[in-house]
Amino acid sequence: MALDFIDPAVIPFLSTFLFVFAVVFGLLSIAKGKDDKVLFKNSVNVIIAVVFAAFSVTYEPLVTALQQVIPFAAALLLVLFFFVFLKRLFGSKPGQHFDALPFLVVIGFLLLLIGLFWDSLGLSVPGMSSSNMMWLIGIIIVIMIFFAAYKHSPGP
Repeated sequence: MALDFIDPAVIPFLSTFLFVFAVVFGLLSIAKGKDDKVLFKNSVNVIIAVVFAAFSVTYEPLVTALQQVIPFAAALLLVLFFFVFLKRLFGSKPGQHFDALPFLVVIGFLLLLIGLFWDSLGLSVPGMSSSNMMWLIGIIIVIMIFFAAYKHSPGP
């Protein structure tokens, strides 16, 4: 085993702590308050996330349930936070010019990379073939490209 210094009985509690911490900290970091300002500073977000994670580790049914759900939930949250990151990176403020070109290039490049490396990724969803999954992801990315092109506003 690669992690001999970690007791296997501690891993469910450690993974639950890290998962809840990451989710709470991520949500607090992207949450906006009044006048589109951040709610708390990052140091306060860390303290709140640690408290939530510590309390969640003490509730045994949550630890047991999260062990079954963490792989799927982590993948879903990773995708959601990626889209929030892209929106913040390439999004525009009201009244500003929205240049969709960087977003279109990133999404197009992502589609190209997924198409090239799909067989080596080995992703599978029960009840859906790998080819159908690739088509579904490709269609979603193409819809995103069309939406970004639709939202593009000409420069001043």
